[in-house]
Amino acid sequence: MKKYLWILCALLFATLAVACSDDDDAPSNVSVVTLSDTQITLVRGERYTLTARVETLDGKGCDVTWATSDGRVVTVDAEGNLTAGETGSARVYALAENRQAVCDVTVTLPGEAHVGDYYYSDGTYSADLNPKKECIGVVFQVGQHANDCSDYSQTGFGEAACHGYVVALQDASEELCLWGVYGYEIGLYPVDDGGNKIDNFTNNGGDTDWSGYLYTEKITLEAERNGGFTPDTQEGYPVGYYTRQFAQTVPAPANSSGWFIPAVSQLCTVYGLREQLNAREGMTRLRNRWYWSSSECYALADGSINCLDVSTGMVGYRGKFDAIGLIRPILAF
Repeated sequence: MKKYLWILCALLFATLAVACSDDDDAPSNVSVVTLSDTQITLVRGERYTLTARVETLDGKGCDVTWATSDGRVVTVDAEGNLTAGETGSARVYALAENRQAVCDVTVTLPGEAHVGDYYYSDGTYSADLNPKKECIGVVFQVGQHANDCSDYSQTGFGEAACHGYVVALQDASEELCLWGVYGYEIGLYPVDDGGNKIDNFTNNGGDTDWSGYLYTEKITLEAERNGGFTPDTQEGYPVGYYTRQFAQTVPAPANSSGWFIPAVSQLCTVYGLREQLNAREGMTRLRNRWYWSSSECYALADGSINCLDVSTGMVGYRGKFDAIGLIRPILAF
C-alpha cells in the first residue's frame, strides 16, 4: 500500500512540476521564429497569408501552430491563412516549441467602390489591378439600384441593401442553352404597389428591372421542386445549372451574394458600359449572341424571357425552351 502511495505522490509532483515550469526556460531546438509580416491592415472579409520561418539548432524543420487573440476580428487556419472579420485589432501568433512570432492585424471597413474597379476573390476591390490577388470581376454599379427589390440580408455581407454589383470576367458556359420551363410563370418581373406588372421590355427594359438576385432565388426553388438543376431539360432550368457550375469554378467571396443571373436592366447596364469594362485586364467581351436575363417578359411571362442581342444592343424576348442564350453571371457585394 505504501509503495502505491509513493508512486502516486511521485506522479502528482511530476505533474505539478511540469505545469509550473517556465516554457521560455525549457530546452528548445528552435532558435527563432520570424513572420513575413509583423503589422498589416486588412479590410473586412479580406483574406491574407502569413508565412512563418523557423530556424532550428539542428537544421531540421519544426511544426508551426497558429493562433489569434480575437477570432471575431481575424481568424487563422493551420496554414497561416487569415480571414478578416469585424473591424478592430488583434494579434496573430506563430508558435514553434517555446518560441513565437507575432503579427498585429488591424481590420477596417472597405473604402468606396467605383465603376470599373477590379473585384477580387477575397471580396476586396481596387482601381488598379493588384497582381497578388485573383481578379474575378469588375464593378459596374455602385450602391443598390432603386429598382432592385432583392433583400440581401441572408447573403455573405448580411445587410438588406447591397453596396454595388460586379460582372464576371467571362461567361458561365461556352454552350448556348435553353432557359427553363415553357408555359409556366414564376413571377420574375417588377410590380407596382398594387401588384400590377411593370413594363420591363419597352425601351430596352427601361431600367425598371434590377432584381436578378431575387429572381435567381426563385428559379432555384423551382428547380429544386423538380429534382435539381440539369443542363439539358426544361424542368432542370439550365440557365441556373450553368450559373451554379460557374460558381464552383470561380467561387464568389464569402462576403458577397454569390453569383446570380442578371435581370434585364442589369444586363443592359453591363452592355452599356462594355467599352469601359472591356478595357479592364482579363475581361472577355460579350459575344455577338443572345444573352439570357432572369427576367420574364412582363407581357408574356409564362413563355418568354427578356434577352439581350449583343450584335444589335437591343432587348428582345425568346421562348424559355429556345436553346439560344449565353449567361454572364453577376454578384452583389
